[in-house]
Amino acid sequence: MLNPKNINQYKNKTVDAASAMPDIRGKNILMGFWHNWPSEPGQGYQQGLFKEMALTDIPEAYNVVAVAFMKGAGIPTFKPYNLSDAAFRAQVAALNAQGRAVLISLGGADAHIELYTGQEDALAYEIIRLVETYGFDGLDIDLEQAAITFADNRTVLPAALRMVREHYETEGKHFIISMAPEFPYLRASKKLPILKEITTYFLS
Repeated sequence: MLNPKNINQYKNKTVDAASAMPDIRGKNILMGFWHNWPSEPGQGYQQGLFKEMALTDIPEAYNVVAVAFMKGAGIPTFKPYNLSDAAFRAQVAALNAQGRAVLISLGGADAHIELYTGQEDALAYEIIRLVETYGFDGLDIDLEQAAITFADNRTVLPAALRMVREHYETEGKHFIISMAPEFPYLRASKKLPILKEITTYFLS
């Protein structure tokens, strides 16, 4: 169980649209990813350049935006590459004011996510810190390749997310948990166990 004193140190005193979590339950979803790195040749479609844009420039048809990525050695984290924390939060608030949700996406194709039993609380606290700092409305799971089954990822991540969701439920908020687009196409493979862990935690 998370310690309220530890959580209080992360609580954001700013009262804005990013303080709320839009309820997207029952809505048709169009979800897109926003890249937290500069555009470089060869990274876009057919080896082209992807367009760099502010969160506020994303077409309104996208009612769920996943910010890519939360990653790094140890407990993964996130920092905007080209904006201050306050400026980034203001953009999240602008989308929230339109009823759109902004998630932090964990992982990515090149991310080395390595979590071990005993790190559940630390991961939960870091997710809460990011939510309070930037106004995120949930977390998107984008573990790929070896990260899916590496170390204790398949048990640590669901346990941490459960604590985070339960914390925000006490505030009357619905913390969104999503999975990257490749997950619906899973067949019998090494990727199935973590999917079962997640659904056991949140669909039971």
